[in-house]
Amino acid sequence: MVDRGLGQALVQAGLITETQLEEALRLQREAGGELAQVLLQLGFVTKEALEQHMNTGRATDAAAAGSADAEQVQPAAVQEAAVAAPPAAPGRKLFGQILIESGRIDEAQLQEALQLQRIDGIRIGEALVRLGYISDEIVYQTLATQFGLEFVSLSDFVPVSSVMRFLPEEFMEQNCVLPMKRDLDGLLLAIGDPVETSAVDAVRYLTGLEVRVVLATPQSIQRVVHGYFHRVTAPPTEGKPSTAPKRSAAPPPPAGASHAPSVSEDTLSRAVIELLDQKGILSRAEILKKAEELARAAKGT
Repeated sequence: MVDRGLGQALVQAGLITETQLEEALRLQREAGGELAQVLLQLGFVTKEALEQHMNTGRATDAAAAGSADAEQVQPAAVQEAAVAAPPAAPGRKLFGQILIESGRIDEAQLQEALQLQRIDGIRIGEALVRLGYISDEIVYQTLATQFGLEFVSLSDFVPVSSVMRFLPEEFMEQNCVLPMKRDLDGLLLAIGDPVETSAVDAVRYLTGLEVRVVLATPQSIQRVVHGYFHRVTAPPTEGKPSTAPKRSAAPPPPAGASHAPSVSEDTLSRAVIELLDQKGILSRAEILKKAEELARAAKGT
């Protein structure tokens, strides 16, 4: 209740909203750590604003104990907390630490980015990108490492209509999510924010499927979604003949040749099942399960 007191004081001071406080408290329960650190990592409040609030004594009586608790956060921990990521759970490395250990940046570059973060009130990942030390893609690769997620590049990804139909375009754009594959395990979903779990919960509700997530850059997700729903086919140029090569007419069958045999219903059904399985739309097991359900229903009527 100490941390909630601090949070309520920040709400009363107009530094965060009630919604932001509830989100921070939820993440704190899941990952641990100090509320002040969680708020910094989520970008809901800057280190400067938090320190100013605590030093000026604007906290209410209910937040007094929370202020004392928040003061236990060490300066280095507060600095390192302001990254483009949610709080580090016990055993989870910090964002800057991962970058240094992977050789992406050095300690001096991290300190320079932290200084920019304090001045502009931005997250450390954005600061490092602004300084030209890393790219947006490296930011999200690092986040994937921190959260134990797979990072995917969508540069060669081709959306499948039967999978894209699971979610409305507006929902995908607003929540920066992309359904990639439907299989026996449920739905594979690319997300652009590992913190925003409510979007994943909403996908589970909308689809009724178990959802597995991978991380991608928000820009790549928006590009695929926009490209799929706003595909434009260029009309032929008026007055100009088409430059597309003409397909040669098939030669007539030799005299006396018989027509191709008609396809039986059984063969057609097997072909449909094979295609659905190959394209990853539905597996044989799912189709057989549905067929058994229909057979049982027919017997019951």
